[in-house]
Amino acid sequence: MGVSEILEELYAEFKTDKEGLAKILEVHKTTIGHLHSGHTKKFSTNLAQKIVNVRPDINFDWILGKSDIIKVPLNKGPYLQTYGKKTISIDEISEHFLNNVEEFEKSPVFALYRKAIFNEGRASAFEEQIKLNNGKGTIDLRGT
Repeated sequence: MGVSEILEELYAEFKTDKEGLAKILEVHKTTIGHLHSGHTKKFSTNLAQKIVNVRPDINFDWILGKSDIIKVPLNKGPYLQTYGKKTISIDEISEHFLNNVEEFEKSPVFALYRKAIFNEGRASAFEEQIKLNNGKGTIDLRGT
């Protein structure tokens, strides 16, 4: 599939034209215009990444012309996913946490952070030790 066909698919996916796509991706309109006119022969990896950042269901390799598969399944997990610049309300975050609290409590990082908070509120010491250990190994907070 060539650049012009990919662009036509993107216009349809985003329900816009070349100027609208440029606005959505926060790139100069000539970036899309050069692709549209054929002046630029392929998508840059930076532009492909901007597209995927806004629409993670669109296949990065398809944009680069390396795959025929347009859409990819989204990773569904216990963590919140945001799409583009969508904001998530405190209520949504709270609901997500409450619905997945058992999964969060299984996390070793959660256990260490909880220990740090209850250890005289010394979360900053915990964070410093994490940085020093590059997130590896055990961290003893008794001496902090």
